[in-house]
Amino acid sequence: MLEKIKNKWAKYTIFLLMFFFVLITLYLANNVQFGAPPDEVFHFNQINNFKNSPHFFLEDDELLQATNPDIAPEPMKRAYYSIRSKSSFFYHWSLGRLLHLNFFNISDLLFLRFINILFSLLYLYFFYKLALLILKDKGLVTVAFLLHVIIPMFLFLSAAVSYDNLVNLVSIISLYYLFRFIDKKKIEYLFIILIFILLGVLTKFTFLPLAGIIGIVLIWQIIKNQQFVWQSLKSLFYKNKLKFTVLLSLLIILFLSNFFIFFKNFVNYKNILPNCQLVFTQQICWEEDYIFQRNKIFTNTLEKPQAGLSAILKYSYNWINFTIDRTVNLSGHMQHTSFRENFLLAKFFICVLFMSLLFNFKTKNKKMLWAFIIALAYIFVVFFYNYLGYLKKGHSGLGIQGRYLFPVMSLMIIFFSNYFLSFIKHRALRLVIVFSVALFLSFYMLSVLIANFL
Repeated sequence: MLEKIKNKWAKYTIFLLMFFFVLITLYLANNVQFGAPPDEVFHFNQINNFKNSPHFFLEDDELLQATNPDIAPEPMKRAYYSIRSKSSFFYHWSLGRLLHLNFFNISDLLFLRFINILFSLLYLYFFYKLALLILKDKGLVTVAFLLHVIIPMFLFLSAAVSYDNLVNLVSIISLYYLFRFIDKKKIEYLFIILIFILLGVLTKFTFLPLAGIIGIVLIWQIIKNQQFVWQSLKSLFYKNKLKFTVLLSLLIILFLSNFFIFFKNFVNYKNILPNCQLVFTQQICWEEDYIFQRNKIFTNTLEKPQAGLSAILKYSYNWINFTIDRTVNLSGHMQHTSFRENFLLAKFFICVLFMSLLFNFKTKNKKMLWAFIIALAYIFVVFFYNYLGYLKKGHSGLGIQGRYLFPVMSLMIIFFSNYFLSFIKHRALRLVIVFSVALFLSFYMLSVLIANFL
């Protein structure tokens, strides 16, 4: 009886949280100034270019067109995003095609923002399924869901035109089916994972680290369970030829698309991810590509980074602070709205988590262990990439954004929900405390968002 009540309570709470998410993001989509979210003007411009182009891929001269007024507080990054479209084009291409379906009496900007909200709603649906798969306790799943929904930068980004929303969706689907594959070893899950990995690579090149980590886990699982995987493949082929044919066809099409795009880049530019100078003249890069300009300026004003263990520890501390700050606060286009209370609260709860781990870290749940390993590996790759940028350019805060960890944010939140205050042995008491903390944070974050930003 009590279990039924808890499950029903959890179900209604999840529904209310989804409703809350829709209300907030719709409000943000209608009220946040165009160009305020990260790189929104430039995503919007590239989507328009794909919409207006008669070609499947944009020609170089089409990439440099600015079809919308640039009201963002810096020059257009037309050349910067054009070179990204040489490899990671799927978000701009697909939304450019969807813009033709805007038969409603709303602006293209609002239409695109609504599509991005839909991406995030689908993300939250798969997050719920993933949390349920790993945690198995609907009370903890509800806590995890509440914690995710209230992240200010997640709300802000969800209501913006940004390819990060599609990358987050592709990431959560890949992770969900990865854990299903770890659990059941069904070959259709393997096909789905590979399909979404290939889509993710075509969406944003920074998806590559997660693709590599998932690939390593898959190889490990296949080697360990060769017989089960082979039996599953034969079973799918003989019992459901239609599903097998559809999945294999999609996989082949996406694999060939990736191969063609990267091979074409290598043939034309001698690089699978060409930079601005390989595509355009240096003069165009200087005038159009602000990243190119910034790198030149940084090179001229480079301060030699400090070496040694103490310097690495200092950079690590700064990196953690920047990442937390740009997750629990709003980091927009050339601006950052920071509230110290958010930052201090986040650090406090992370410290409590570490204390909980010291007293009660258990590894019996293999899926939880895999979640920890995958998240940690991804965080390390992002940290290492940022650190290399610091060594090269001498600017410790360069390129550090909380949203860059969103592809594995789901796993981090699930891990947090499972271990936060885990030293409290009374399960019901712990659940009440954790949910109360999450509820307090949700009201606090929402009040800050409305009172100080909107």
